[in-house]
Amino acid sequence: MRKSNSYVHLSFDLVEEFVPRVPKSRLKTEDAVTPRICVAKYIPQALSAVPSAGKTIEAMLEIGMPVVIHAYHLQSDAVIQTEDLLEAVPDAWYTGEMWITKRPEKVWRQDYELCNIFLYRIKDLNGKEIIVPDTYALKRVRHQDNWKNFLQQMDIKETDEVREIMTQTLFSTMIVNLLPELKLIKEKR
Repeated sequence: MRKSNSYVHLSFDLVEEFVPRVPKSRLKTEDAVTPRICVAKYIPQALSAVPSAGKTIEAMLEIGMPVVIHAYHLQSDAVIQTEDLLEAVPDAWYTGEMWITKRPEKVWRQDYELCNIFLYRIKDLNGKEIIVPDTYALKRVRHQDNWKNFLQQMDIKETDEVREIMTQTLFSTMIVNLLPELKLIKEKR
């Protein structure tokens, strides 16, 4: 029986194009050579593989934002299965991570809001504390942009300078790194 060739890639940012590449954010012991698109079969597995997903979710909740994830469904036959990645990706047994090694034949997007979220803290394979989204409900929502939701939540006008920051910075990097300052701003309002 043929395995399905549809996989999911999650992101807090909008993705215009899917091209295999070596991820900038990966475990120290993870393959640093093979260009790929990291995917999983199901949304919970894909979420567990997103770098800093728990920290990003926690930060979004702390400033009162809806937690929206973009689920990109990709069709491809150029897939390295989880069981073949266990040496290259030490946590693949947990995340169900697979790699698409060529541009996908078809891509479609569905946005979800994570609701009723429970987060917990554990140590990863490098001994670093991470926040894990354990239980949550997925609610389908209209297409959204987390950057625009952030600007609205923080009452920040979208200027050319802000747009430049938005194009050069991952949403999760911004919100996790600026969380203490963002909380202070929210408290003053």
